[in-house]
Amino acid sequence: MSKLAERLPGEESKNVVVEVEKLSDGSYTFKTATITDQ
Repeated sequence: MSKLAERLPGEESKNVVVEVEKLSDGSYTFKTATITDQ
């Protein structure tokens, strides 16, 4: 499991943190997505 962070276009002060889970077949599924002010 890993976390990815990337900036949202037009939202300079906000980040979106997406939590993903790697499945047994090698693909990924999204678990949660959180927008932070950091």
